[in-house]
Amino acid sequence: MQRGKRFAWRIEAESLQAYVAAHGRFDGRRPSTSSRLTLLEREVADLRAAVRGMTTRAEADRGPGDEARREDDSDDLRARVVALEEALARVRNVAELQRQADKHRSEMVNYLLIATAANEKADQSRQLAISELEEALAGFTQPGHLGDIA
Repeated sequence: MQRGKRFAWRIEAESLQAYVAAHGRFDGRRPSTSSRLTLLEREVADLRAAVRGMTTRAEADRGPGDEARREDDSDDLRARVVALEEALARVRNVAELQRQADKHRSEMVNYLLIATAANEKADQSRQLAISELEEALAGFTQPGHLGDIA
């Protein structure tokens, strides 16, 4: 909103009411730290009381068989840990075996490459032999005596 040369904000009543409802009234004073400290101390005391209540309830709920049940649970957990450690050791073994298999596979690929190269050389030798044979046969198929050609 323009007022002469200066700009002034226009605040709607609904917006002001929403702000006051969300943040409380603004009196120009900051809330005192002592009231915040008091609130925190009260909250800490309530939390401590709640924790004390939970521990006393847990102790009261314990029965005569709880110790044996706890030992059984502990034994079950130990057995599970041992089983997991064994499974981890097997996984490590599997990883090592996979590495060995990859090494052998790469060796096999190298041998196949060498065999392929040897096969290509054998094909070249066969082609050379066939061309030599064709030249020899061509000499016999021409009419006349070879001494007459000169």
